[in-house]
Formats: sequence, structure tokens, C-alpha cells
Amino acid sequence: MVVIINCKGTPYEMGYAHGSTAKKQIKKVIELYSSWNLEWSGRNWAELKEDAKLIQATLKEKASFLLEEIEGIAAGAGVDVLDIVVMNSRYEIGLSGAAATKRAEEVQALSVDGCTTFSERFEGKQWIGQNWDWQNEIQENLVYLNLENADPTIPRIKVVAEAGLLGQTGFNDRGVAQMVNALYASDLDTSKIPVTLIRRIILMQNSKEEALAKMNELGCAAVVHLMVADKTGVVSVETSPYGLSLLKDDEQRLAHSNHCIKPFEGCHVNNLLKDSYPRLDKMREMLQEGKAEPPSYEKYLRMCSDESNPPNSINRANDPSKTGTSAHSKTCYTIILNASDGYGRISFGRPTEQEEVLEISFTGPEKGVVYAN
Repeated sequence: MVVIINCKGTPYEMGYAHGSTAKKQIKKVIELYSSWNLEWSGRNWAELKEDAKLIQATLKEKASFLLEEIEGIAAGAGVDVLDIVVMNSRYEIGLSGAAATKRAEEVQALSVDGCTTFSERFEGKQWIGQNWDWQNEIQENLVYLNLENADPTIPRIKVVAEAGLLGQTGFNDRGVAQMVNALYASDLDTSKIPVTLIRRIILMQNSKEEALAKMNELGCAAVVHLMVADKTGVVSVETSPYGLSLLKDDEQRLAHSNHCIKPFEGCHVNNLLKDSYPRLDKMREMLQEGKAEPPSYEKYLRMCSDESNPPNSINRANDPSKTGTSAHSKTCYTIILNASDGYGRISFGRPTEQEEVLEISFTGPEKGVVYAN
């Protein structure tokens, strides 16, 4: 079962609660990424920690509160601070810079990611969600964080993340929600905030407008797609170290996958994940066909369960025709949120093979249901 952690207090105290509770999972995630990054970038963990010193310096200058939380996680888990810095910049290490400038066929063969995001506004209510596809082993090392900062001006946050990361996908009590799609590009600037941490900063804001302003102020270190919603609507953003590219919705519906649709000028994008295009087309098609159907968890779960173009479908499955990490990528969880009313569900495992479901809410009780498949 997913580890549920209540983190309350100062940034360091929240980090310590996270690290001490998920110590076993954090050490396993370090072990996994140490192995995977050798395959993706050809660099060992010691080399990555040396690189992480640049990011550590950036955080100290621009977002010291995040570095304090990282230090708390490290202390709680009994690992080096730079181990946690590397983990929270794993996107930049694994999918940007050196990893993305490999020979084109190597990047295409990697195919380790396949997330598909969506949003829909219906009768004044904003829904948003995604399938999060990654390595099989990560599913056992995910955590669900309830974050409550000692500063009452900072929203309460509910987020699912790999153990040791400050936050990935989720929402806050002001209605701000955030989803993600990895994009392959060689553009990288370590003087800006890593993707994982800019995602946490988004969830510390009171509105999507505040989130965009903060992203522009701090800058994003790499190229990624972030779908950001609040109670009033949604914005789809393709980030880069040079600026933000905003995508407009289509009749109050949006979808994205793993290729750049509107890259910021100057980006060196590698749109090499060929299955990204049919996944995006299929999600757009289902949103359009279902536009008259009232929103519900069941409606969006059905879309996330689509198995067109297997095994690299929206509902991703392992691909036995590939080798290495490429063979072990699947949908690890599905998250569907009503940002307007502050509730949603996270199901772990492929949406057609749910192993556990968390009902999450800012307005009512939360509960977990375990499915035996």
C-alpha cells in the first residue's frame, strides 16, 4: 500500500517527517535512479551529486525554503543532502541535457515515459487529471503527502510523489492543481528551478495566475509540459529555460502527451516518442465525443483506460519487445481531480488493473480502498 505521510510545520520539519517515515522507500529510489541514470546518461551517482551542487546553490539563492525541506528529508532518511537534491532534479538529469542529446535512435528507443494529461470545464466546474507512466519499480515507492506549512498564508497541499521528492502531482486547498508531461529537449539551465521543484512551487500559490507569475519570476530549468488549473479554469504551459509557451483550450477541453506542441522560440526539442501523437489524438477525440456527458470520476477513468495502440497506449503496459528500462514502463497511477470542489481520486496500478484507490478531499473524509487483482 502507498505510504501516507502527514507533514506539518516548518519546511525542515515537514521534510523530516517525510524522510523519517519513508526512509526505506527513499533509499530504494536512490538505488533505482543510480542504476537507471547509468543507462540514460552514462553517469554514476557520485558524478550526479557533484553536478547537484550547482542546483543546491540555485536553491539556496532563489528558494531556500525548498532546500530546508530537502535537508529535513535527508536528515530523516539518514542520507546525504545531495542525494535528495539529485532526486529532485532527476528530470534534468534523465530527460534533459546529456540524456536528451544522445543519438536520436537511442532517445527514441528509451521510450520510458508516456504520461497523458487532460482537463475539462463543465457547468462551471474544473476537472483535471492524468495517467502517470513510469518504471514498474517506482510504483512500490510512491508516497502520498499531506503538507501543511506552519505559515498559514501557504495553502495546504495534497500530492503524490516518488519517495524523497518534494511533490509531483496534486492540488491545494485554494483549488490550484497541476499535472505533467515529460518532453525531450537538450535545453538546460541549472541557474533556474528544477521541474520537480517548480511543480511544488505551483502548488504553493493561490491561483493559476500566481503560479504563472512565479514560474516567470524564478524560471524553469528544463523543457516540460505543465497543466495548471484552479477553480476558474486551466492553462497549459510548455516551459523552457528561455520562457513559457501557453496553449489555449479547445471548447474548454485540453489534452497533452509527450511532444512539444508550441515550443518556446530557441528550444532544441526532440519529439521522438512516436506513440505520443496517437495518444494525444485519442484523448482529444474522447474528450470531444464525451463533451455532453456530465463529468465524473468514472467518465475520466474510462478515458484513461483506453488501450488503443498497445502496449504504448494511454493505458500503458510493459513492452516485451524492448530491453532495459524501456521494457518496464507502465501506468503507475491515475489521478483525477475536481479542482473547483477540492476532491478527487488516485488509483495505483494501470487503470484497468487497480491495486489501490485513495479518495482525497479538502472538504470531507479521506479513505483508501484496496483492490485485490
